Amino acid sequence: ISLDAHLGAMHDTLDSAEKEKEKCERMLGCIESSCRQCIRNLEDTENEIQIERSNRQLAMSTRKSEVDNAERMEAWRKDREISRLELEESYGGAHNREKERRIRVLGELRSSLETLRANVESKSAELGVSEESFTHIKQ
Repeated sequence: ISLDAHLGAMHDTLDSAEKEKEKCERMLGCIESSCRQCIRNLEDTENEIQIERSNRQLAMSTRKSEVDNAERMEAWRKDREISRLELEESYGGAHNREKERRIRVLGELRSSLETLRANVESKSAELGVSEESFTHIKQ
């Protein structure tokens, strides 16, 4: 009987050890599954980082190109300004006098235009009054 009891206890111990093994295998499966998911997440993140890095590099190269173009345009503008000043000096100031004369004439024309506009408005008002009177008389 003690041998049967001993064998029964050993069988119970074996069953509990097998259950513990199955439980450990399930936990190992969950851990491996989580590990695979983490690896996929890591790969996705690495891909996103690579894409963002490429986009940043592209944006930086575009900005660098814009800066280079702006610097060249500024140098060209300064060169053109110097050339223009040299040309004005070679004309002996005649260009400036002509420019000032044209500005003065333009100002005079603008003031004449304003006077004409005021006259047209007053004539239009008088015409409106005359038309009202004519319409009133006609009725």
